[in-house]
Amino acid sequence: MNTFYRSTLGLIGALALAGTAYGQVPQGTWSGNDTSDTNANTGMGTGALGTGATNAGSSNTASGYYALGANNRGNENAASGYEALYANTTGSENTASGANALQQNTTGSYNMAAGTYALQANTTGSNNTAAGYNALAVNTAGSDNTAAGSYALLYNTASENTAAGS
Repeated sequence: MNTFYRSTLGLIGALALAGTAYGQVPQGTWSGNDTSDTNANTGMGTGALGTGATNAGSSNTASGYYALGANNRGNENAASGYEALYANTTGSENTASGANALQQNTTGSYNMAAGTYALQANTTGSNNTAAGYNALAVNTAGSDNTAAGSYALLYNTASENTAAGS
């Protein structure tokens, strides 16, 4: 009996480690919440990448509720999390990971936000890096900033600043 339980647990463990793989679904194929298209965009989640018909950008990846939801001509963006890069229209080469990260970005490019609300209010600022909860959250147009840590440079609106620590 002991061998049976070990074998069963081993099988369950193997199945759990196998995980789930997601791939790009060709346009025109029913795919549920997957919004992948022929522009090499891949979206997973309700509203991710908006609708394929309005997304003329290419090489974008979105995962999460309305991640990159308004993207129109932005290219090579990666968004993961609830409304990450939600308002982006033409900004390119941005990376947002976390709920509401870079949420209001529209045209800013080359930004990296990691953490809930990181660079949330950024609209046009470019070349910013924010890592941590609420890091650079109020920045709207400042560029070339680096913030690492929770609330780092929270109310910053200027350019070329660096802060490390909570």
